[in-house]
Amino acid sequence: MTRLSRELDRLADYEQGYHIREEEIERLRHRVAELEAQRMPINILFDGPPGPVSGRFIEVETDEGRGINAGEWIERPDGLWAMRIQELPEDELGRGHEVLTRRVT
Repeated sequence: MTRLSRELDRLADYEQGYHIREEEIERLRHRVAELEAQRMPINILFDGPPGPVSGRFIEVETDEGRGINAGEWIERPDGLWAMRIQELPEDELGRGHEVLTRRVT
């Protein structure tokens, strides 16, 4: 159960001077299920497995193979490099959960 699904369950039982119709809760639950089905994982590709001679970074992409610009490379003071991902680009993965969360809270 996702955080948003738990929040919808909480709202179904919540009473604080106003009531959310059960039909609206069910409609939102259905929409959450649709959005969750659309969510895609992010794959960080390497040309080999982890180990003493680790694989090199190739790309960040969706399950369909579409590349995602998910962050920026940062050279650290210790000589290592990090891909810093502040947040995922909204246009890459969608904003459905945030929109629904704002609507029902």
